[in-house]
Amino acid sequence: MFGWFCRLVTLLWFIGLAAACTDRKSPDSQRENDAVERAQLADKPVTSSEPNYSTGCASPSLGPGIFNRILTHDSWDRNYVIAAPEAAKGISVAHPLLIVLHGFGGNGASMRYMLLQGRTFEDVYIVLYPEGAASTSSMRGWNSGHPECCGTALQENLDDVGFIRALVDTVAQDICIDLNRVYASGFSNGGDMAQRLACDASDLVAAVTSV
Repeated sequence: MFGWFCRLVTLLWFIGLAAACTDRKSPDSQRENDAVERAQLADKPVTSSEPNYSTGCASPSLGPGIFNRILTHDSWDRNYVIAAPEAAKGISVAHPLLIVLHGFGGNGASMRYMLLQGRTFEDVYIVLYPEGAASTSSMRGWNSGHPECCGTALQENLDDVGFIRALVDTVAQDICIDLNRVYASGFSNGGDMAQRLACDASDLVAAVTSV
């Protein structure tokens, strides 16, 4: 009797294993399904070979060069640097947009200097170097969702996701960008902010990196 019981348990175990293997998806299939689900949530195509031209493609007000500008958002004047490659003079060419976020205590100019020590992304991308908020006596930082960081942005609970959205909207009117290829990268507190964009603005940014 005990032998038959062991055989029955073994048979049921193999049946369960076979069912699990049948239902199990390959890693590639799972990644593809995950990508489709994320795209559906963001209401964006998984991939698109066709650029999504911004309104600035029709009549851009900015050409190639380095520009220092200010955008007022939620009553805060926010500085940002925009670098446009020489190729940006072709108004019908939609360029990818890279948003680079500085760490706590940094600024747009210092982050640009740090980035350019490695390679010149500005040959390919239109690059934005926005600045976090600060009071007159504090250092600039981002309200990244970290419970202890950083500075005025955290204390005032500033809507930095909204600021980045408004900034991209503004730049999209000034120069020709591909709205399907908007990326964000950040360092330290800026890296935290890039991760928050991945969570809270997945409809805006196609990919992020965090250092």
